[in-house]
Amino acid sequence: MRDLEDPTSSGGATPSQIMIREATSADADSIIALHGESGHERNAQDSSDLSAVRQTTRPIDLEHFDATYIGSIHNRFWVAVVPRELDEDAETLQSSAPTEHVIGMVGVVATKADVAEMRRLRVTPAFRRQGIAGKLLRAALGHCRAQGFLKVILDARLEQTAAVQLFEREGFQFSRNREMAGVELREFYLDLYGSD
Repeated sequence: MRDLEDPTSSGGATPSQIMIREATSADADSIIALHGESGHERNAQDSSDLSAVRQTTRPIDLEHFDATYIGSIHNRFWVAVVPRELDEDAETLQSSAPTEHVIGMVGVVATKADVAEMRRLRVTPAFRRQGIAGKLLRAALGHCRAQGFLKVILDARLEQTAAVQLFEREGFQFSRNREMAGVELREFYLDLYGSD
């Protein structure tokens, strides 16, 4: 879980303009770009050089997006989208551009027969603090319940206090702190058996 809500940012969409839907193969490039955007924020927060975004290493699940998420019964990916005209770069788009702009995302991967890992929960900075991350999280949890998973795990960087608050509101429990690739993470879990 990375780069959730930022109290200093707010988007220009109304709740009725934001749609949460399952991702398709056509969304893969936008999903990878959003992942790169959050990596760019972490690694070059005061730089506007977009080449850093393009050079961000892609995780294996995003590199093989269709095989991981689209071609699986248990794995799924959701995107939050708004009409393209709400994107500040809409003026530069050609008429053949997609009519939607991906502003948020989350994925679920089965790690065991009864355990799912939630991954890649992100909302682009201009649209944070509107409850989008919560809607994405609840869509993913609905899928986990429907698939019969008994437990869901996820993680957040230590400094992501808004993410931690969201997870706690949704019933996740703190598991442990760990380090991965030099980043301090907090792990959480949610037991789904016996819950609605």
